Amino acid sequence: MSLLSLRTILAGGLLLVTAFSPVGALPVRVQKRSAYRTANVDSPVNPKSDRILGHWYFPKRESNIEIYRENGHYFAKILAVSEATAARFGAMDNKLLLTNLSFAKNEWSGGQLIHPQTGNRFDVFLTLSDDNTLVITAYKGCRLFNKAYILTRI
Repeated sequence: MSLLSLRTILAGGLLLVTAFSPVGALPVRVQKRSAYRTANVDSPVNPKSDRILGHWYFPKRESNIEIYRENGHYFAKILAVSEATAARFGAMDNKLLLTNLSFAKNEWSGGQLIHPQTGNRFDVFLTLSDDNTLVITAYKGCRLFNKAYILTRI
């Protein structure tokens, strides 16, 4: 069962519970959690959340990527790859790498990393260890089992 179908089933179950519950019968924790998430998401013009914007070097894959903001979410695309990487994996210029990231609690998350060759999607979160070092952590389902990539600002 994929993560997307599991999320759909869980969301459907929550809708059934809310549809057949009397008003105010939901646990307070669920109501607070959703309000907390929306309250902490920064607006698109927050300079703290824009610290990841720009060009980054991805040494593991010998490529340059650009992180940009569009409609309040953050995306990344591949700008250029080395000749050796292009010969081994093919042309990957302008392929979308990261999608739909939002900023909350000093990390960018909620989006996905798209593997440029296979198209496989992974959940992802990004953190800045300093102004010139970005850590991208990709995982499938559980954050416990992840793979981290370190990028440096160009």
